[in-house]
Amino acid sequence: MGLDLGLRWWGVSLSDVDRRTARPLAVLPASDRPACVRRIQAWVRDYSVSRIIIGLPLYEGRWTRTTETVFVQAGYLRRRLRGLAIGFVDESETSQDARLYTAAGERDDAWAAAFILQRALDDPAAVWSWDDVRSLRRRSSGSDPSSASGTRDPGAQLPDS
Repeated sequence: MGLDLGLRWWGVSLSDVDRRTARPLAVLPASDRPACVRRIQAWVRDYSVSRIIIGLPLYEGRWTRTTETVFVQAGYLRRRLRGLAIGFVDESETSQDARLYTAAGERDDAWAAAFILQRALDDPAAVWSWDDVRSLRRRSSGSDPSSASGTRDPGAQLPDS
């Protein structure tokens, strides 16, 4: 499963059974995170998902406020999808590519999620682990911002509302 975790919308994609081709599945409103998680949990169960790939929005390879927001959302998901492997890929240009596949006025987030997942399927070495991303976060800020707030898991920073 691939996810494009935006501020307003979450794009969701799935691969085929052979894990060769990604396809868009749905766009969920990020404003209702608990409902998003319940829907994702159902798809994980229904489609026997073994791993989630999340797009990480880096700016010229650097951590930004948007990157932090996505990482916090990923932490929220991680806490609720216990035991499910989560990986990350650089999502650079996936939204631009997705716009080519959507009609005017349609949400392109699911297509962006498909491009994120396809990147991981095409190049497994491009997938970063949770620890890889935490290390990038520390290097980008000079220290681990979560430890400064006393929170180790970024998912703990988001309320359930």
